[in-house]
Amino acid sequence: MTYNLLNLPATSVKNVGTDNEITTEWSYLADGTKMAAYVSLYVDVADDADGPQLESVASVGGRFVMAIDPYSASFTAQQRYFITDHLGSTRIVLDKVGSVLERYDYYPYGEKIPVTVANTGNTDYLYTGKESQNALFGINWYDSGARFQTTDGIFTSLDPLAEKYYHLSPYAYCKGNPVNVIDPTGLEFTPESADDLADLESEIVLRLFKNNRRISKLEKKNSDKGESKSRNRRIARMQAENSALEETKYELQVLAASDQVYNITHSEAFSSNEMWIGGAAIDETTGTFNIVVPGNNLGLLAHELKHAYQFESGFLSSGHRTDGIPFYDIHDEIEAYQRGRLFGGDAYDNTNNFYSKLQKGPQSVHSLPTIVLNSPVELQKISNRTHSYFRYKGMTYSPQVKLNIR
Repeated sequence: MTYNLLNLPATSVKNVGTDNEITTEWSYLADGTKMAAYVSLYVDVADDADGPQLESVASVGGRFVMAIDPYSASFTAQQRYFITDHLGSTRIVLDKVGSVLERYDYYPYGEKIPVTVANTGNTDYLYTGKESQNALFGINWYDSGARFQTTDGIFTSLDPLAEKYYHLSPYAYCKGNPVNVIDPTGLEFTPESADDLADLESEIVLRLFKNNRRISKLEKKNSDKGESKSRNRRIARMQAENSALEETKYELQVLAASDQVYNITHSEAFSSNEMWIGGAAIDETTGTFNIVVPGNNLGLLAHELKHAYQFESGFLSSGHRTDGIPFYDIHDEIEAYQRGRLFGGDAYDNTNNFYSKLQKGPQSVHSLPTIVLNSPVELQKISNRTHSYFRYKGMTYSPQVKLNIR
């Protein structure tokens, strides 16, 4: 095994039998994101004259894989549907008619438990939905994005954010709690945030599973008994909910991969009218974006995490102005309340005086003129002038910071 300058695997050679070997080469972007893996099996086989061939591609609820269609005997792209557990681990793989092709059980860190069902497929996306390196490359690892993880509960290289979590091992997977917590990117959450994110992610996975199961039953009834407007409305509602759940899951992954630190804390504070007090804003001392969640309500957590994503994506600024200038507005609150409602939170109340002075919006950094967006100096002037924090293209702009531009 050889490693590159980022301490990520570059090449691997594994002996197969007496005279044969499997050689694997990985290629990465400058930030460590894996782009491709190439395998050479040194045995007496012919190369494909047409060059690289499609192996698989992601699809809704699973993947398309190149395989023999048992119903037509042709070699084509076949749909595979994944049934996953609360961690997103693939447990059952179905074909297009619902026949079980594969079943998987796991030990806590992803080692597969032998099952009695004979697997007729070759799915590589297994534990927590990560790609196994074992089937093709002969290495018992999973690709976690920023790093590879082993089935022994450790990563093969240092955490890129290790300096922020000095009290944890830079090689530890999910703080040693793989039953309740997942790591979408190979980066680590703050310890205070991990349990909250795990609760929300588990709720998302469970809701998606239940909705997909109900949709399948309703679609089967439509097929057996004919179309029903009532059933179609129920299907449409659950599909819309699934889209919102998938959007939430994606936003959590974006926050986890950011170099901006996000931290979740809890509060038991009430306002004068007996409403919970939460919040999402930059800590001007540490630069951490703090998410304050009242109580242990998933709806309130989802509401404040939506604000965090708005900040991450340039649609919300953090500052002291009651009108929200430059980029905090009523539209941001409406979006956050809609997200909270998805998880049982309150609806938006337009009579709430707390938001009465906010600009209507929607306002965002992306609405600025191109000449400003292309100038870090001009963006910094906006931050200084409004005494606000905002992000654009992966950079957090903070007030009173002077850029040394030649």
